[in-house]
Amino acid sequence: MSPEHHEDKEQKKKEKQRLEKEKKEQKEKDKKRNEMHKKFKITGLEEPMYHAKVLADSKLRKYDLPVKSGDLISIIRTVNCPKGKWLARDSNNKCETLLKTP
Repeated sequence: MSPEHHEDKEQKKKEKQRLEKEKKEQKEKDKKRNEMHKKFKITGLEEPMYHAKVLADSKLRKYDLPVKSGDLISIIRTVNCPKGKWLARDSNNKCETLLKTP
């Protein structure tokens, strides 16, 4: 087998692994979103109560919204949430999850 053929085969293998990893990550995100919808009885179509600009990066925990300083978010619910958290959505409207209150 020529070195070029071997490199091409390695690249295809790495690409396949990358795609599988992305697919697995997307599946996890979908599962997490579905858990949130079920747990907090949301449809994903809720109108935001407020829009806000994030002042500090968040530390990721299981149900926390991954945000960075300067991100724009929508606050969906401030009641019927765990103490010290609000239900929020990121600016892409893709992630509904908990956000630590200021």
